[in-house]
This record gives sequence, structure tokens and C-alpha cells, in this order.
Amino acid sequence: MTNIKTMVVALTFTVALSCRGTMAEQKTDFLYGTVYIMSLSLPRAVDVCNEKVPGYKARFDKAYLLWRQRNADAIAKGERVVRDEAEKLNVTPDLYKSKRVDAPRDAISKMQKERAIEMCEGNLRVIEAGA
Repeated sequence: MTNIKTMVVALTFTVALSCRGTMAEQKTDFLYGTVYIMSLSLPRAVDVCNEKVPGYKARFDKAYLLWRQRNADAIAKGERVVRDEAEKLNVTPDLYKSKRVDAPRDAISKMQKERAIEMCEGNLRVIEAGA
């Protein structure tokens, strides 16, 4: 449970949505945006995780493929949310995504080995649970 909480906290800063619509719409947009950012950021952390956890890449690739297939609709909606948010901020979608997408990989690469292993395994559990 701690790993899931850590993952949620780590991903919370990844999508900053401005206030609009109802609270339910804001939460839904935030979740879609988060799923989209996860779809980009988690694969970028694979090489760092594989250095810390032998065999991680093979396990991740299998789980990620299934997760991505099952969440394709949410990922597509999240991409639109991120694109719309970037437009509101008058930045390109790539600039908007750049730091958010690389943040988990960069954080894991700076962690002590035990903590990095915990994060990598937590990332894997998150996508396995959602697959």
C-alpha cells in the first residue's frame, strides 16, 4: 500500500489541471491526464529499474503491454486533456510533458538502491493491478 501511495504522490504533481467544470469533471480529467503521463513515464524508467532489479524489463514489458491495451481509451482521453492544458498555458504539449514524463525516472536514478527497488516494484504492481 505504501508503494501505491508513493506512486500516487509522485504522479500527483505530473498533471496540473486548471479549475474548470464540475468537481467530478476535474477529477476525471486529472485521472485521465495522470494515466496518459504514466503511459509515457513508466517505460522511461525501465532501464533504470532494470539496473536495480535484474529481470525487471521482461516483467515490466509484459505487464505494460496488457495495461496499455486495457487502458487505451483512458490514455487517449488523457492525451487530449494534456494537450488542452498545454494550450491553456500557451506552451507546446511536448514542453508541458517534458519534465512530468522524465520525473519518475530521474527520481529513481537518484534513490538509494533499496528505495529504488521499492519504487520500481511499486510501479510494476500499479500497472499489474490495472491490467
